[in-house]
Amino acid sequence: MATTKIETTAETVKAKFAEGVETMTAQSKAAFEQASTKAREALDKGVKGLEEYNSMNRDNVEAIMASGRIAAKGFETIGKHIAEVSKKNWEANVSAFKSLSGLKSPTEVFKFQSDFAKSQFDVAVADFSKLTETVVKLAGEVAEPIQNRVALTVDKVAKSVAAK
Repeated sequence: MATTKIETTAETVKAKFAEGVETMTAQSKAAFEQASTKAREALDKGVKGLEEYNSMNRDNVEAIMASGRIAAKGFETIGKHIAEVSKKNWEANVSAFKSLSGLKSPTEVFKFQSDFAKSQFDVAVADFSKLTETVVKLAGEVAEPIQNRVALTVDKVAKSVAAK
């Protein structure tokens, strides 16, 4: 059978149509895969960002908790120091009162009172200096975990900004 020009044209159109459909299918598939890949990358990036955010918050809470534990221990130390100083002062006052009752002349009383006041002043200055030293040291220790977290966060943000 002889092939007519119409049949040849129909087959050519059919072949071109099939080729077009095949090309469009391939292009659609490639576009879908590209969109899928980009969506997956965006999702992964979002999940990673959320994980970093959660990790950073967890570390911040841990730093605050560490700071709180240090503060509690420091306040306990300060409380013990104040209790010891109070006890020592009470005992010194009781002892002074007992000694005072055994003195016989006003001159002895005034001398004793003057010596006692001077020694108590020296003790108070030494105790206050020790307490001040303890408080200053405690303030630094309490701030350290939080300062470390702030430094890490600032560094992380700076690196993030520099990367963009």
